[in-house]
Amino acid sequence: MNTSILTNMIMNNLMPSVEGQVIIKDSVYEFANTFDTPNDPKLWYSLVVEETFEFYEEFVLNGVTPNLLKEYADVLYVIAGFIRLEDTTDYAVNDKQYYKLLNTLQFAEDVVLSLFSTELVMEAFERVHLSNMSKLDKDGNVLRHASGKVMKSDLYQKPNLNDLINKEEMIQEAKTQLGA
Repeated sequence: MNTSILTNMIMNNLMPSVEGQVIIKDSVYEFANTFDTPNDPKLWYSLVVEETFEFYEEFVLNGVTPNLLKEYADVLYVIAGFIRLEDTTDYAVNDKQYYKLLNTLQFAEDVVLSLFSTELVMEAFERVHLSNMSKLDKDGNVLRHASGKVMKSDLYQKPNLNDLINKEEMIQEAKTQLGA
């Protein structure tokens, strides 16, 4: 099993705007270069799984919130990080896990793109990117977990997406979209 389905999903479905795809790719390349992220497909795939299920958990537990939009931006971020490796790596994954991930990503796409405009998703993504770039410590060093994952420093600034969502309007829209 290769990851071409995952690549096509991000490039064509999760971010249907070509301009958005370019911004996402450029932002993730900036992050990867600044933080000297490992070119380890296993690490990046584990981040895709982690962020995708964080998105799903946020939706199930809390519904439509600013954090749901943040979690979606995180999904876009780590998928783009994984995709940047695919030119040189053919990474096989467990079929059961892979199809569960694809189904959850399809769910994320259905929820987010039915509720939020591409412009809103891109604004959220750009704020998450700025937040991610604030992970360097005061000396400009990268804090890294043993797995290679970049960790947050004391200078990390959480993205604020509250102004992007009118909660009452979004709740009503979600109920309408989901047939509730």
